[in-house]
Amino acid sequence: SFYDAMNENYDEVLGRMMGNEDFLCKMLKKFAQDTSMDKLTEAMEARDNKAVFEHAHALKGVCANLGLGLLGGLPVNRTVK
Repeated sequence: SFYDAMNENYDEVLGRMMGNEDFLCKMLKKFAQDTSMDKLTEAMEARDNKAVFEHAHALKGVCANLGLGLLGGLPVNRTVK
């Protein structure tokens, strides 16, 4: 499955969504359309460290909640160097 391939525990992720699989699917689809990565890229290009931190932190949190560990596990503090 998708979560197995990501080395994530589907049951834990589903638990974060109160056991509602439809809600999880809705959130994954919404994430796929999200512009957070674009905003992060723009902040990086502008060398706006505060905005970089804020966008990276938000993106990391969403990824962690959705069980997208490969993205959610990135260290935010490294983005502002």
